[in-house]
Formats: sequence, C-alpha cells, structure tokens
Amino acid sequence: MESLDQIKSRIEAAVPGAKIEIVANGSPS
Repeated sequence: MESLDQIKSRIEAAVPGAKIEIVANGSPS
C-alpha cells in the first residue's frame, strides 16, 4: 500500500495545484 505522501505526489504530478485541494479537503475545519 502506498503512503499518503506517495499518493499525493502522484496526484500533484498529474494535476498541478492538487496539493492545495487535498489540504483543503482533508482539513476537518
């Protein structure tokens, strides 16, 4: 199973700016 960082890296590589979306969607607030 991939680590969260590995998955994020793949998404960021495929979709520029995805990191910001992941952080926003992942925060409970």
